[in-house]
Amino acid sequence: MNDSFVSSSRIRQAGMLATVTRLKLRLDHELTTEVSAASTALFRICLGIVLVFHSLEYATNSELRQFTTHTGHFFYWELFNWVRPLPDPLLITLAWTLFGAALFILSGVLYRPACAIAFLISVYFFLLDRYRTVNHDYFLCLVCLLMVLIPADRMFALARLLSPESRHDTIPRAGLWSLRLQFGIPYFYGGLAKLFEPDWLSGDVTTSIARSAGLLDQPYLFHVLDTRWIPWILAYGGLLFDLLIVPLLIWPRTRLFALAIAVGFHLTNVFIFDIEVFPWLMIAGTLLFLEPDWPLSLFSLSRETPTS
Repeated sequence: MNDSFVSSSRIRQAGMLATVTRLKLRLDHELTTEVSAASTALFRICLGIVLVFHSLEYATNSELRQFTTHTGHFFYWELFNWVRPLPDPLLITLAWTLFGAALFILSGVLYRPACAIAFLISVYFFLLDRYRTVNHDYFLCLVCLLMVLIPADRMFALARLLSPESRHDTIPRAGLWSLRLQFGIPYFYGGLAKLFEPDWLSGDVTTSIARSAGLLDQPYLFHVLDTRWIPWILAYGGLLFDLLIVPLLIWPRTRLFALAIAVGFHLTNVFIFDIEVFPWLMIAGTLLFLEPDWPLSLFSLSRETPTS
């Protein structure tokens, strides 16, 4: 009896090991399979545009100068309290350096070094004062760091146009999915945060957000928002959006519907809230959930469409 038990146990272990091995081989195959580089290349261009405007906000914003004129207390990050503001001219120089790196990212010339420079400068600005930090700046730092590792300059890049013989039209699927994962995390984590926030579930937070955005100052919106059920619908609608948008984007049958909802959501944020370039970055990242060659398909469709 003991021998049969040991034999069956070994058979189960061997079966589990074989299953794990097959899954690992399949995962390795999926991640190393080459896919079109079109969508990641287009995202690189969008990231460059976002960084151009982000750097101009730094270069023309008086907030940078406050670091050299402020005489009060700075709220430094733990382990990074050695980071200090540079003199005003150097801060502005860093902002314009970020602008230059953004142009290189946009054009695809020296793309990876430019992403590394953009990451370092963005991290420096992020660490200067914890009090004025927003999550969007942190997210942008992560995206710049991730792009250093992804060959997003294989299409739609000036360097490839100048050297056609070195042009590649594909990237490993792992690069695309790493970007999808990076953009999926803010959605899903936002949903989890709302799920365990009593004030959000009660609708009080949505009312506070509407008040801080000045929406309650509009008479035609005040009567709509100043009800019990509208804040509740907005609260649970936002919760479901954050939790479900990524699965809906991944599933091909609901992808276009989810894309329309996501784009509408972020455009609403553009017109209601002052969150700088973040909505545009999220729109660009959401497009990564489409098929990898969708820019080429769209271009081919536009060329085939007859003009009147």
